[in-house]
Amino acid sequence: MDFLSRHKYFALAVFMLPVVALFSLGVTGGHIGLDDWGYTSGCPFVKGGLTWANVCRAFTDLGYGAIWMPVTFMSYMADVSLFGDDWRVYHAVGVVLHLCNFVLVALFVEKSLRLMSVRSGNAAWLAALSAALVWALHPMRAEGVVFVAARKEELWTMFSLAGLLAYAGFLEGGRIGRYAVAFAMFVLACMSKPTAVAFPLLAASLHLLPNVGNMWRRLLWLLPMFAVAVGVGLLTLHSQSHPTNAEHVGLYDAALWWRILNAAVALGLYLYYTLVPAGIHIDYMAVFNGWPQNGWLGLGVLSLALVAAAVAFVKTDARGRAAILFAAALFAFSVGPTLGVLGYVNGDQSMADRYVYFPHVALAFLVSYVVVRAVESGKGVRVAFAAICAAVLIECVFAVPVVKSYENGFTAYSRALAKDPGNWRALRVVGNEYCARMNRCGDGIAMLRKSLAIRKSKLTADSLAYVLALKGEPSDFAEVKRLCAEAERSPEIDNGGMMLDALGVVKMREGDFKSAARLFSAALNAKERNHSPDYSMLWLGASLANIGAEREATSMFIRARASRIQHVRKRSEEALALMKGGRKKVFDWNWAEGN
Repeated sequence: MDFLSRHKYFALAVFMLPVVALFSLGVTGGHIGLDDWGYTSGCPFVKGGLTWANVCRAFTDLGYGAIWMPVTFMSYMADVSLFGDDWRVYHAVGVVLHLCNFVLVALFVEKSLRLMSVRSGNAAWLAALSAALVWALHPMRAEGVVFVAARKEELWTMFSLAGLLAYAGFLEGGRIGRYAVAFAMFVLACMSKPTAVAFPLLAASLHLLPNVGNMWRRLLWLLPMFAVAVGVGLLTLHSQSHPTNAEHVGLYDAALWWRILNAAVALGLYLYYTLVPAGIHIDYMAVFNGWPQNGWLGLGVLSLALVAAAVAFVKTDARGRAAILFAAALFAFSVGPTLGVLGYVNGDQSMADRYVYFPHVALAFLVSYVVVRAVESGKGVRVAFAAICAAVLIECVFAVPVVKSYENGFTAYSRALAKDPGNWRALRVVGNEYCARMNRCGDGIAMLRKSLAIRKSKLTADSLAYVLALKGEPSDFAEVKRLCAEAERSPEIDNGGMMLDALGVVKMREGDFKSAARLFSAALNAKERNHSPDYSMLWLGASLANIGAEREATSMFIRARASRIQHVRKRSEEALALMKGGRKKVFDWNWAEGN
């Protein structure tokens, strides 16, 4: 213990090892459909890499994904330019950023302890490292590190911690250069994720510490930061209300009383899952204008936490009260923008593990403070460090399956479904996988129908209609037509083209090749199509040939012949050969399927 206290960098390297070991489990070739693809491979200004045009687009496309975060998008571009569009690279970069944040958390906690007038020598660094390790290995870190789309959490945390360290140095020495660094880090944090508008309040929290208490006049230096925060806040409102590639975000669709209730429940559940992480998973669903899931549990835990904090505040000394206030301020100010009281509630989610990536730094500070006080008093030192060791081991036991669950969408949402059987998005994702890859089409269709009954979603309706059409039961065709009725009347509203494909399949099965050709053509021209066009080209070629449009059919079969799908290539080559030889065969659905 004394050796690690004296050898600062050696201790840092030793403490990094379990972090690397745990999160290397998440460096896989898989990803989660929830934002991962849209932020990287599916983003028009990311997939081309780090170019001037793409950087300009990242700054000027204010509504992409309903969030303005140019620095985060630029980090994805850098990955593509340096290493290619590889999911393993995205995950590995996430682990590297987490290691950087582990170091910054340790440095920030140690700096905060120094500003608390601790008198424990090198033990402050070891206490800070231990607390940072508890922070870094907590199972709730899995979403913030392994979920590729959560990189914005890592980046805004990294820049904010660097800025807070610089601002603390400014408070100690008064050097304008350190203030300039703090301001620059704050701006970069805002451009990584707008949640960083809380930075001025986080910086102001440092004034609660005993050694900074006589420097309140320097709060005036935060006024320019507050001005920037207001500007970024207004920009965020514009992004959310004018999205360019996502559904419109209803900023105030939920009643104010419900937003306040949901925020209180979320705070309590964040504290509960911090202590009991067995039930954590991706995508906690919101129950808009209704009683939140686990509502009584969340409110109960929040009430107990407030009572415990009040009792501790009364019984401790002045330094202890300052520590409690500082930790409470860090947690509240950093988690506040994600609670949805002043706007929308995170899309369909009531809360998310990634939203406490920074707020848990407050708990790391409290852990280190308790250890340092034990060192100062000379009582309970071994007990304190033994408790930390036990906490790290317990965290690893719970964290391993959580990290592994983020391998891909199916594994992540299978865990979510096990924890919350009514999670409509989990039902859709798992149902799709059952139908597409696991030969459990009946179970998958039942899941999709259940998901659609819980929440009306176009994506779920798309999937259900497509699966039913391909399944080919005539008794299901009426349901397909009902699901796709609006798309048939106005094809332009089906931006992804999946409903049009489903209708085309039904029409082709029914022998209405003219309607099928029209629908497949519209599906292939859908603006935001992201499912494979290969089968649609084959089906369109067959439908065109059946209505006598030989030239167009030949052109389509030639395109389909270049497919990577063997069945599509084989059918296309056969069709071209038959057409060249003066075919006498109808290219109906049975032919297209190879029956």
